[in-house]
Amino acid sequence: VTITVSNGLGSKVFENSFSAWVSILADDSYGECLPGPTEVPVWFCGPTYKVGRTRAVPLASTNVVHLSAARNEYEPFQLVLRPLAGLSNVTVGISDFTRTGGGGTIASTNVTMNLLDYVPITELYNAADNCTGDTPDPLMPITAPFAAPASTNTTVWFTVKTPKDVAAGFYTATITIQHAAGSFTVPVQLKIHDFALSDVTHYDNVNNVVVDNTWHLPANDNDRRAVWELYLANMARHRISPYLPQAYM
Repeated sequence: VTITVSNGLGSKVFENSFSAWVSILADDSYGECLPGPTEVPVWFCGPTYKVGRTRAVPLASTNVVHLSAARNEYEPFQLVLRPLAGLSNVTVGISDFTRTGGGGTIASTNVTMNLLDYVPITELYNAADNCTGDTPDPLMPITAPFAAPASTNTTVWFTVKTPKDVAAGFYTATITIQHAAGSFTVPVQLKIHDFALSDVTHYDNVNNVVVDNTWHLPANDNDRRAVWELYLANMARHRISPYLPQAYM
């Protein structure tokens, strides 16, 4: 932040700058606004960001959601709605991807969509944590139309799985957002590189996953094992290994 004081003649008489820390949930330095109705600002960002409920709409803009992936790869992105007035009965869909110039299609069934949900964090786990409040984490299945509250970010998490034999090139698709008062579309462009990822993992990697009582609240051992099987299936799809795959056998 820079504060400048000028006199009546337009001369600068004082200037000083200082920095202010903000939570990562309020960080609005990333993301790009997309074409859409003025009453429903819509923007997107990559999967590595935690989108706070009330962070501002980004200043940068683009005409299309732009993605890049190899063959046989998962490529996620976040589409964020921030309506000026609350929306009800919201549904989101996506078309097939078609290759520019022809010669290839990626079916819409290769795309999964989840609604980003939040966990209320009331205390810091350690000094390295830098925020409390509603923290984005769970990806909830979209099983019915949902609401998008006013002046609040509602995020749909898209994951595109590219086929291993699809032709390289640029592909386009259209996202359609419908709600009780209308509808609009968002264009998507996906660049497929001319190489494929292997089905087999060729490097060592592990991720520590625990079905604990704090976050998962399993009712019994059978519930714990069911949650664990879901973790194992998801990690297998993304070529990640748990420390102890036999933990809840």
